[in-house]
This record gives sequence, structure tokens and C-alpha cells, in this order.
Amino acid sequence: MSIISVVCVPKGIAMTADSRLIGTYTRDNGVVERFTFSDNAQKIFLIRNSTVGVSFCGDALMEGRTVADFLHELMCPSGMLGHLFLKKTIS
Repeated sequence: MSIISVVCVPKGIAMTADSRLIGTYTRDNGVVERFTFSDNAQKIFLIRNSTVGVSFCGDALMEGRTVADFLHELMCPSGMLGHLFLKKTIS
């Protein structure tokens, strides 16, 4: 499960997402096991000169690469992808 939220505020739009990736492994006997693949996954990206935000959920691995890796390969050659880093705050 992923948690993604978008909030419209007077100064713009705030996007948030969790950072955990869960992987699955199916044993020969059919039992599916889940495991934490990463607790630091980037699920939010800015594209098109930072005017469009993209977030993802669901299958995070495609052909052994993360969705983040795939987006980097797609967008970086043209210089269109920017990172959105979320500042963690402690309350």
C-alpha cells in the first residue's frame, strides 16, 4: 500500500508520499512472501520545468529497475526531470 496525498494551499499545491517499497517473492510451493525492498524510495517527481508533479504507486519494479530509475532514464536526457525532496519534520 502507498500513501499519496495532494493538498491545494494558497501558495500552491503540496504533494506528499510515503517512501517504502515492498517486494514479493513466490516460493515453488505457491506461498507469496513480502519483504521491505527500500525505506527510502522516491515516489514524487517534478517534470516539465517543475510545473507538473508525478507520483506513483503499485508495482515499483519493472525488469529489475525501480520506477524512479525508469523515470530518470526517460526524462534526464532532455533535462526535464527535477527531484522533489521532502523535508522530514519531527513533531
